Amino acid sequence: MIAAGRVRERLGRGSTSFELLLALALVVATPGSGVWASSRPPDPRGVAGCYDVTLGPWLPAQELGADAAFVTPPRRVRLGPDQVAQPKSAQVTWRLLEPAPGVPRSPHAYRHWNFLDNGDLFLTWSTGFSGLNMVLVVKPDELVGTAETFWDFLRPSQTSKVRLTKVACEPSA
Repeated sequence: MIAAGRVRERLGRGSTSFELLLALALVVATPGSGVWASSRPPDPRGVAGCYDVTLGPWLPAQELGADAAFVTPPRRVRLGPDQVAQPKSAQVTWRLLEPAPGVPRSPHAYRHWNFLDNGDLFLTWSTGFSGLNMVLVVKPDELVGTAETFWDFLRPSQTSKVRLTKVACEPSA
């Protein structure tokens, strides 16, 4: 179970998605798992750029129907170094996360990323009610980790292995 699951256990099932997202952003993860094992803050330019997103199967398997769109990230994304304003109440620095050039937008109104205390990355896509989070370890030319779904109603979350492979920021075919 990734950090989101641990946060959910601590806060209980009655917490809203935003409370879970905020709490996860403030979680102190295991130190030294990424390439940023340093006492100085990581430089976002070191990971900024475009990445192809490869998700494994969601577990446990569920038939989501049209709701699958809410837990599907764009197939190629751009992590920008620029700060974004939302969510305003969070005490972390959120950065721009958007579909790469030429990739259709997803239904997520809130898309951003930040560094966790250990240098790993936390990416989130949210409609304001449902979406997915990723916790990723920074490796040369790729980011690897786990994705987890979240919902604003009682539906089991799912997890998936995920790999983001660095690519040129050009319109994809």
